[in-house]
Amino acid sequence: VGIGVNAVTQADLATLRARSRGADRNSGTFRKAKHAMVNALVGKGIKPQSATGNPELDAAVDALWSRFVPVADADDRGDAYWLQRQAVGSWVVSGEVFLRRRSRSMSDGIPIPVEIQALESDMLPLTDITPNGGILRDGDVVNQGVVFNAKGKRRWYLMYRNHPSDLIDNFTTFSSTEVVRIPARDISHVYDADRPGQVRGLPWGACVLEDMVALDEYLYNEAVRQES
Repeated sequence: VGIGVNAVTQADLATLRARSRGADRNSGTFRKAKHAMVNALVGKGIKPQSATGNPELDAAVDALWSRFVPVADADDRGDAYWLQRQAVGSWVVSGEVFLRRRSRSMSDGIPIPVEIQALESDMLPLTDITPNGGILRDGDVVNQGVVFNAKGKRRWYLMYRNHPSDLIDNFTTFSSTEVVRIPARDISHVYDADRPGQVRGLPWGACVLEDMVALDEYLYNEAVRQES
């Protein structure tokens, strides 16, 4: 009997994610491959263009997009196109990324009252953090941080309020593991569902990590040999 896909991701995702991020930090080959993927998928950014057939409506929608672009990032680090590249890069390295829609009010001083926040894979717990084996009182089921109703539809994401392994308070204490419920309608969960029923995503480079490390070691040793 084969192992269920969610049993695989729950058991292996954290380790594969850590190794993939390590390769992204330390392997020039891996990092070059990641940037090649990002450039191929989004380039300098994907710009939508309205095509309703109504020229006035198209112009109005395109104008709204132009106003949204510079204020799209909830963390104020870049514009919408920068956010696309960051999200795709995280997706490639970590296997998944979460894009959370954050509603704002006009009093916040931004022209379009919505922002997008990119969240790392770690923000959604892999292990069951609820009693009764992941079965909630209303019959909903929790699978690796995602809450499904009886019909199998995603209702909530149980996300950490802060990154569970990051430092806060001037880098003196670790974040708490407090979890909040985020409506599924506000989350875009970006990942490849390679198998039916797959809830979480695995890093793209998981199957070639050892080969990339070996290639980097070979290139280094070959450079040393040629210098000697």
